[in-house]
Amino acid sequence: MGGIAGLTMGAAAAVLPAAGAAVGIGTSMALGLSGAAATTITTAATVAGGAAIAAVGAFTVSSIIEQGTSSYFRQIPCPIGPSSYSYNPIRDSVLGGNQRLYDDLYMASGIVTAGIIHVGSANIGLKQSKPTPPRENVTKRIDDIQTRMTDGEKAKTTYGVAEVKLKDGTRETWEASAGKEGYVRPDIRGNDIVIQNKVSDATPLNRYNDVEQTLIREANSRNAEILSMGATRPVCPACQTVIISNDLTDRVVTPFK
Repeated sequence: MGGIAGLTMGAAAAVLPAAGAAVGIGTSMALGLSGAAATTITTAATVAGGAAIAAVGAFTVSSIIEQGTSSYFRQIPCPIGPSSYSYNPIRDSVLGGNQRLYDDLYMASGIVTAGIIHVGSANIGLKQSKPTPPRENVTKRIDDIQTRMTDGEKAKTTYGVAEVKLKDGTRETWEASAGKEGYVRPDIRGNDIVIQNKVSDATPLNRYNDVEQTLIREANSRNAEILSMGATRPVCPACQTVIISNDLTDRVVTPFK
C-alpha cells in the first residue's frame, strides 16, 4: 500500500498548480488574447488540463484506498470492538488528516477539470479561425487592389490575383499585371508573389500576356493548382478560352465579357 500511496501523493501535488493555471487561462480568455498569446495559452491549457485530470485521478484512487482499508480493518478482531479505522493517502499523509481541506480540494479539482473540458469543447477564446475560402480571399484582394489603383491605371492596366496550391501543398497568393513587363507597384502587390511569366509572341488578338494567361501559364509550368483567380477587369474572350480549356471556369471570381 505504501507504493500506491506514494504514487497517489505525487499526483495530488498537481492540484494547486492546476488551479493556478486554470485561473490564468480564464483571465487570458477574458482579455481576448489571440495570435502568439493564444498559442501560449493553448499550451498552458493542455498542461493545466493534464494536471487537473491527474489531480482528480489521484483523489479518486485515494478514496478507493480509503474504502479498501476501511473494509479490511473492519474484519480484524479487536478487543474493544470492530475497528472503524481507514487510511486515505492524500488526506492523512499530505493534508495531515484534515478532512475538510481534503473535501474542498477534491471538489475544486473536479470544478477545474470540468471547466477546462468545457473550454476545450467550446474552444472559448482559443478557437482557431477557419481558413478563408480561396474565392473570398481573391475577391477581397481584387477589391483592395482596385481601391489602390490610380485613375490612369484603371484606364490602362489590369491586375490579376490567384490563390494557388503548390505540389508540396503550400498555398501562395500570386499577382500579375497585364502587358509584356508585368510590373506591379509595391503598394499594389503587398505580400503577394509577383508572376512575370511573359512571352514574346503575344498579340492584341491572342492576349497571351493578359493576367489570366500569365497566371495560368505559371501554374502549369510548376504543376500548381489554381484554387481561385480574378482580375480588376472582366475576362476577355481570348482569356475565357484558355480558362475553359484549363477547366478553371468555376474558379474565376470576375465576370466574363
